[in-house]
Amino acid sequence: MRVIFTHLRKRELEGDSFNYPVFTRSDFVLQFFFPWVLFASIFCLLFLGDPQLSTMKIEDGHTNPLFFVYLLIALLQSHLSISTMICHVTKRYYSPLNNRLALSVMIMVAIVFCLDKILIDSKLNIPNAVYIILCIAILAQGHFIINVVNEMANTLRIRVFRVKDNENEELTKPSLIEEMGVPGRLGSIQ
Repeated sequence: MRVIFTHLRKRELEGDSFNYPVFTRSDFVLQFFFPWVLFASIFCLLFLGDPQLSTMKIEDGHTNPLFFVYLLIALLQSHLSISTMICHVTKRYYSPLNNRLALSVMIMVAIVFCLDKILIDSKLNIPNAVYIILCIAILAQGHFIINVVNEMANTLRIRVFRVKDNENEELTKPSLIEEMGVPGRLGSIQ
């Protein structure tokens, strides 16, 4: 960790022209530990329900719900990685607390945990809760990827999700990426 801050301090003293946000130790701790807290909250789903998801007997020919828990973790890890890369490219400050998908999954897991503790008489079906959380995460990830591809295509003036240009489309409206600091045109490249 000391190497990271020494390198950043050296860049500041040399007058490097990179305009990245200042990175502090608390930012580092947040960026390092938040994914682990997120994954630990998802792992809590394994120990909910009666029988617990981790010890549940699976009939032949059926998929183990543990697979879907691990798939959810892999999906969230890829989402956090893509968000980090986009923030790096657009020279924005990356904070995992600004990631709506990760926060919404943590909230959904907390709701499932509370419902499991509150509903004593009627049993909560934990595998169905995992399936619902996974479906919401897949839809959100797909929406995120489509928006990123569309914004990059609009910035580079290439057609991705349309066959022909709209004549009435205003090109003066700033896109999301332009608002983040990336210029709309790439110089005089024709």
